[in-house]
Amino acid sequence: MSAITQNIKINWVDLISDTIVRAKRYDRGHLPYPLLISLICVYKGVDVTGEKHLSVLRSHEIEESALHQMGFIRQGNLFVRAEDDIAPEDGASAEEDEDIPMPHPTNVAGPSHPSQEYSLESISRQIADMASMQQSRMDDMMAYHALRYDAIDNHLKEIDDKLAKLYVPDSDDEP
Repeated sequence: MSAITQNIKINWVDLISDTIVRAKRYDRGHLPYPLLISLICVYKGVDVTGEKHLSVLRSHEIEESALHQMGFIRQGNLFVRAEDDIAPEDGASAEEDEDIPMPHPTNVAGPSHPSQEYSLESISRQIADMASMQQSRMDDMMAYHALRYDAIDNHLKEIDDKLAKLYVPDSDDEP
């Protein structure tokens, strides 16, 4: 963004495109995102001499240790930034900590799958809607073709009339 605001001319499209093409062509080609971030930092004058870096390839996966090094922590089956972690406050009231009784989950929402009749009705209604849309589209196309056919037919008749006026029959009565 600062390159745009400071009128620094960078052909980002070529830079990203070339990097992606290299990553796709070569098996050991670096993926563009960390490479571009590094290049942007170097371009902007950020000192990256003491920074740890890892060449990220297509075959690599991000492991949990790498996420921990980046400052992410596990919450359930998700990773969140340590700053975004919602920790219970020290002054939380006892009311908030109480367990709230929950209704039994099997009787709350009813059956999870709609009945077969409902789904068949829904499908048949959707098919009928699609058929009516297709029919209206076909009617529009037929009306357009009929209009174009009439216009071309009239144009050809006009050409025939003009040619008929130009035609001079050979006369057998020549002296």
